[in-house]
Amino acid sequence: MTDMPEHTPPPMPPNVDSEPMREVLAERTISSSVLTHLLGWVVAFSVGGLMMGLVFLGAQLATSEAGDSERISVEQEMSGRMIYAAGPGGMQVDSSLLVPQLSQLDDGSLTARLAHVILMSELNTPAEGIEALDSIHEEKAAGTLSLSPEQETLLDDVSLLLFAAASGEEADELPDERAESLRLSLGFFAELLIARASGDQNALDGLATSAVRAMLTLIVTAIWFLSFFIGGLAAIVILVILALYGKLERRFVLNNHAGSVYIETFAIWITMFVLLQFVMEALAVVLRESSLAIYIGPEFSLVMSLVLMFLSLSALVWPRIRGISSKRLLEDIGLARVNVFREILPGFVTYAIGLPLLLGGLLLSVVVGLVLNAVFGEQPAPSHPIQGLIGDGGWMTIVLVYLVACVGAPITEEIMFRGVLYRYLREVSRTWTMIVSLGFSMIISSVLFAAIHPQGLTFIPVLGALAVAFCIGREWRDSLVAPMVAHGVSNGAVMTMSVFLFG
Repeated sequence: MTDMPEHTPPPMPPNVDSEPMREVLAERTISSSVLTHLLGWVVAFSVGGLMMGLVFLGAQLATSEAGDSERISVEQEMSGRMIYAAGPGGMQVDSSLLVPQLSQLDDGSLTARLAHVILMSELNTPAEGIEALDSIHEEKAAGTLSLSPEQETLLDDVSLLLFAAASGEEADELPDERAESLRLSLGFFAELLIARASGDQNALDGLATSAVRAMLTLIVTAIWFLSFFIGGLAAIVILVILALYGKLERRFVLNNHAGSVYIETFAIWITMFVLLQFVMEALAVVLRESSLAIYIGPEFSLVMSLVLMFLSLSALVWPRIRGISSKRLLEDIGLARVNVFREILPGFVTYAIGLPLLLGGLLLSVVVGLVLNAVFGEQPAPSHPIQGLIGDGGWMTIVLVYLVACVGAPITEEIMFRGVLYRYLREVSRTWTMIVSLGFSMIISSVLFAAIHPQGLTFIPVLGALAVAFCIGREWRDSLVAPMVAHGVSNGAVMTMSVFLFG
């Protein structure tokens, strides 16, 4: 009698309630359509365009309100401080070596010529400054120099104070409004002239100390940036060689499971980010008109900015609503568990890579600036509101500025731009060639990143270049820790330089 084959029981169906199966089922049931992709793109670029438009409009309004008034440029003011620090302000270099350097200041504008006059009187004697000033008055009398009422007032005030300094007598104080106008137009040079004319030695000593500090700051800054620039060039060369030989290890992995969820998430976040800023500004205006006005200073705005940055990250609830598991979400956006300390060095390498790219961004920024000046007239120099807070605020303000710039901004912006948006762009272009997909993803995410910042259109290439470096860090390490470190170091270096120069 033959043995009957043993009956093999059918395999048990998978347990759909298990965590692995829930993840698989959730990821496979995410619905996306051309419409959801398109809607995400439209919202993201519309809000980004709105931010750029508002910044540009603000710059145009500031230019029109300035009218015929002129202001000394940051570059001219810094050059003047360096010359003063090298001469009477500290190092006591012979004036015959420094006077030729004054040509850096004179671009033909009235403010530049007056700055030249003021510094000439410091390097040599007030009499020589007055001699240079007389040539401006002669041109005005001859009709070869046409001045607006604001410029005439500026010339008169400088003349009054310079004659007082030359005579050795203390000048009468200018009315507050005119003194403030003089400071706005001539900056450091106005402070120097007012202190000299009033015989305020403490003010002169303070200006000398700040000028020397500015010089030392620029020297240290130059060493810092040059060192990282050279290191960044070396890192780029090494990465290119490794890539050409197929030895470059990239940890970023494509998985194609989220559809349009991440562009939806980014669209929700950028909309929320802008709306929260408007709400914060409206709240500040209301509170300034109330009995709480005494508490509404720059510190309030900075604390609110920090809170709203992290509040905007609530947009990350959307992928969970759409069916992506928490584990998958964290892995996709670069927040999976990782040894943070091992990512710090790659973060500094990422920062170094950004500096050579930054040079290219600066060159492109010059071109953009020339085009904008030709089309829309003279544009204001790129600036950030935080710079004003550093110059006017106390130590608490500076601490909060560091928290916003070096903690809040790197965390929130890296999560949304290099985490959420970059992941979506790489996934949606996964069928393209590698170099095209990388270029597309880096450029789109970097332009949007630059667009939400308040420095203006001319600064978009600069911020975009840094953002490309952060994308490289994300592609290389997959984790967001390296881009966050690079972002924090970049902002921290600029903030520290600003504190020592203007604080």
